[in-house]
Amino acid sequence: MSHLAASVPHASLLLALQLAARPLSESELATIAGLPLIRVRHALRELASRRFAAPLPPPAEGPDPCLWTTDAPDPRLLEDMAETLCACPEASVPHHMGVLGGDATLEDCERVVRFLDDRIKTNNPAIFACFEMVVQYLLRWGREHMDDAARKSWRYAELVLVVQSMCIFSHHYLQLAVELSPLAYEVAARNGSERFMPMIWIMRHYLQLFSGGDLPHGSRFFDGTEKMRDFNRQDMQDRIPVFEGIEYFLKGQFRETLRCYERRPAQKHWWYRRFFEPLSFCASQAAMYMREYPLATGIIESARRTAELAGEDTVAMLWGAHLCFLLLRKGALDEAIDQIDVLVTCVPPERNHKIASSAARGLAVYHHLSGRTDAAYRVLRNETLRAIERGVPHSPFLDPLVLDLLYVFEQRGYPPIPRYELEPTLEALMRQPNRQLRGAAMRVRALRLRDRGAPPDEVVSLLHDSINELEATGDPRELVLSRHELANMLKALGQHREAHEQHRRVVEILGRQLDENASYRTIAIAATGETFPALLSAPESENEPARILPDRCHAAFNRAPAAYRSEELFQRLLDIAQSELQSERAALFRPTGEGKPVFVASVNLTRMELESERMRPCMRWLEAALRAPAAVRQDRRLCLPLDVGGPFPWLLYLDSAFTSGLFQRLAPPLLHDLARLFAAEVRSGLRLELVRHEEARQQRDRLLAIASQKDGDTTPVIGEGLRPSLDQALCVGVTDAPVLILGETGVGKEIMARSIHQISRRSGPFVVVHPASMPESLFESEFFGYERGAFTGAIRQKIGLFELADQGTLFIDEVGEIPPLIQTKLLRVLQEQRFMRLGGTREILSRFRLVAATNRNLWQEVREGRFREDLLYRISVVPLTIPPLRERKQDIPGLVLHFVEQFAQRYDRHPQPVSPEELRRLCEYDWPGNVRELKNVIERAVILNNAGPLDFALGKTPAAPRPADSASFLDTLEDTPTLSELEERYLRRIMERTEGRVRGPEGAETLLRIKRSTLYAKLKKYGIPCGSA
Repeated sequence: MSHLAASVPHASLLLALQLAARPLSESELATIAGLPLIRVRHALRELASRRFAAPLPPPAEGPDPCLWTTDAPDPRLLEDMAETLCACPEASVPHHMGVLGGDATLEDCERVVRFLDDRIKTNNPAIFACFEMVVQYLLRWGREHMDDAARKSWRYAELVLVVQSMCIFSHHYLQLAVELSPLAYEVAARNGSERFMPMIWIMRHYLQLFSGGDLPHGSRFFDGTEKMRDFNRQDMQDRIPVFEGIEYFLKGQFRETLRCYERRPAQKHWWYRRFFEPLSFCASQAAMYMREYPLATGIIESARRTAELAGEDTVAMLWGAHLCFLLLRKGALDEAIDQIDVLVTCVPPERNHKIASSAARGLAVYHHLSGRTDAAYRVLRNETLRAIERGVPHSPFLDPLVLDLLYVFEQRGYPPIPRYELEPTLEALMRQPNRQLRGAAMRVRALRLRDRGAPPDEVVSLLHDSINELEATGDPRELVLSRHELANMLKALGQHREAHEQHRRVVEILGRQLDENASYRTIAIAATGETFPALLSAPESENEPARILPDRCHAAFNRAPAAYRSEELFQRLLDIAQSELQSERAALFRPTGEGKPVFVASVNLTRMELESERMRPCMRWLEAALRAPAAVRQDRRLCLPLDVGGPFPWLLYLDSAFTSGLFQRLAPPLLHDLARLFAAEVRSGLRLELVRHEEARQQRDRLLAIASQKDGDTTPVIGEGLRPSLDQALCVGVTDAPVLILGETGVGKEIMARSIHQISRRSGPFVVVHPASMPESLFESEFFGYERGAFTGAIRQKIGLFELADQGTLFIDEVGEIPPLIQTKLLRVLQEQRFMRLGGTREILSRFRLVAATNRNLWQEVREGRFREDLLYRISVVPLTIPPLRERKQDIPGLVLHFVEQFAQRYDRHPQPVSPEELRRLCEYDWPGNVRELKNVIERAVILNNAGPLDFALGKTPAAPRPADSASFLDTLEDTPTLSELEERYLRRIMERTEGRVRGPEGAETLLRIKRSTLYAKLKKYGIPCGSA
């Protein structure tokens, strides 16, 4: 390895230039490498002297920084540099550049993505640079493997989706990430991963929503999740609510968005969390537009506080920007201006243009709603001109409040604001698939036509179109405005009956009549605010029927689908309590024996928040509430004790920070009735837990009884021929590392696996799995188990093999026989040791130890495309080979005596002792069936014996045939070469087989399993030619 390749600074700089695929400044390189600028400049000069890097000519104008680039260096040098960087600390960016360099695989890319996952939101320039390298790697990989991705296409698609979801909140490289979508879509289409195509399509349009790109308005957009439903796999079913919710939001169908949010599954895989952030944003916006302010506020505040606790200040500010518009829409102007001041003060446009743009628009809307339209215009115009001057990109708006503001500016004769010209804005919104934005754009376009004296019929037609679009959204404000303007137009045309009907519907929604002669600005402001009396349908005093709210909660429980797990039931209880009692957050706690509240489930309240310093006073208050006889209130909090028959009650906790929820106004008698109703649901959940635990215990006892019966007839592993294998088993047994047992059929692989299990002293069972004899259609139900009611015929819960092996050993026999589809499903569980039962909603952790066995050459199977490479590496952390019986004939006498004694006792026979001559015959036989054949031969001889000598009836059974290529291999040894000569011959044969290829899955380094640098040295030593690949 050269001096440059072994130098971490030089390796960091050259790999950064290579992976970034664009020129980098000296300051960028210093940030990436973590080095002082002066040292970076010295290293760059040395790289330039070797012609590995070169500075670009300085620009003709301006003091722009010096940029450096690189031509394609020697691949061997890049490989050596990547190896050097891999030795850096694992928490550093240079280490992960090394992982991504050279011949990096998608698995290597996933490692880097996982490293970036918890750091991308920290606004660290080095992390952003590393993230850009990941995007560039995925772009290169997609172009290079467009037609040969095969089974890796699903991993590529998932990595693309995760990387794109990471861009949404960081805003860096958003446009670059959008370029991944058509590439990933084409790779999935050409390589049999059709199930990912709808998700890629939906995520692309979601990114374009933030980047300002045009969204399609056509049939191709509207069939995304419909295609996903065609795939019955559990992982696809889990994703449907997530991507369906995003798709509905993009189309402006807010009711459906919230229904998908209610059906969201548990966040299981590490990268699933990334998909929940856009879904949470969509749900909070949908709830805001539908005036479900407690839910919207709860989602936003939970996400904002969690981001603050995680140190993700930029993300917290983004959620704060969403909160500003929510407060503006509900008329809480004082709270809104406080949030806007924080954003304007803390986030300059250069740091995050999305936050800065939202803050400027929020401040303009605040002035507008406060009656200061002139100030609103000045704010938006000045901030926009300042952003243009600084080169800050534009961030499109999503709220019709801004569109109304732009129309009022035009009505007042203000000059158009750059980036906010009304006509181009309307044209862009009319092309949107979002029905809310299209409906609002149609209304504003109709009003502009009216102002210009267009024919009234044209204006009325456009307003009717606006109403048709808005009715599907669930947004009452926009619908009120369009109906009010239509009523005025119809009245002007003399169509009084139709105008009256439209006014009636406005009153029905708004709860009051709007002034027909007021300006559009006045009407728009009047339709904005929290109080829509017609939307409030809850008892506010004891004069109303006292049973309305409990009856409504009871009806909600009856409408909900049956729950087969207590966790589902408790979550459903909280969803109903939060919705009906109008709180922003809700949580359920169960008591310990010592009277401490323990978290069970929550709505808009994360575990990180519960464990934070801010919540400690609240947790002490809840602990005191465990001993209170009735409901306890404090500020905007309510704690409702639920008596379920124990020494301490369960607790239902509700709170709100910005909204005045119904739970704050309920009288004690009504709270008492609600507590009894919710307590009954909790008792149902506890009974469900008891039934499930009893079913699980009975099933486990039955399976363990079967396993113990089988254990009683196992053959002990004995003999000096197995001593090396036994020594390895002793070393491996005390660890949790996966073991792959290799050996021919019948050598005793299962017995060795049982020995490893016994050595490990694991408390759980030894579970044997034979997937080769299992139909693919039954794999999920057998391995994952299922919940009662998961499918037709699932009359009771079934524990799967993965769950049964918890704290024990899972032995997968003949793992090489597993079909490709099952390999993919198996890999997911082995990676995380987490899974979900069919029909379940909760992730299950099973801490099993994996032992697999095979009689195949899995490395050859990988090269021929019949076995997943990533699965092989997962299961073969410790490969352990059991030699065939013909190679350990010293063990045969001991095995013979053991089997004779065992079968003589079983069948009540009394044979004569085995003679030395018979033992010699048995030892000379090749035993192609290994120990299993020996056992069968002796069992047959004992059964047929009549108290005389044993007749093993070996006859003239031929020796086991040698491998087909053994002759050619023996030819290599025919002239008794020296060790060096033999090595040279073998290397030449391998290079002929690989056609000179060194790297890659079919290259010589993979076949020989040696380091590439070592292989190159040996090839050079013997003068053996090789290709560059």
